[in-house]
Amino acid sequence: MDDVSLIVCTTGAGPAAPQPAANNSVYIAGTIDNADTGRGVEGAQVFVIKPDTSATQAVADDTITRDEVLATGTTDAKGYYQSDQAIPINQTYSIVIVARGFRPIVADDGVEIPADADNPFAVDATLRRSR
Repeated sequence: MDDVSLIVCTTGAGPAAPQPAANNSVYIAGTIDNADTGRGVEGAQVFVIKPDTSATQAVADDTITRDEVLATGTTDAKGYYQSDQAIPINQTYSIVIVARGFRPIVADDGVEIPADADNPFAVDATLRRSR
């Protein structure tokens, strides 16, 4: 895999997210863009992998199962997503991002959510077309 990027923004205020049930968790949200056009990628799937599993382990069998995933999100027509579950803060997570026609992002320990993270916590990424 090459020419992919995962950007984590720790400043600025994101759009309103539901209040997490626990004070020690946040939703993640962001935009997945096409590297060539700069436009959002519709239908990209974002998987936040459970802390005891790496992204590499989760994709090793070409299937990501629910028992490997802590939270998911799917992008809308503008490339925006928000996780379906709040994520505990002060931890590092592996992330997998896939979209039809694009190279996947498999980022072991790719997102660190600090203890003072805003809700939602912004995680943006850029995908390149498959060859």
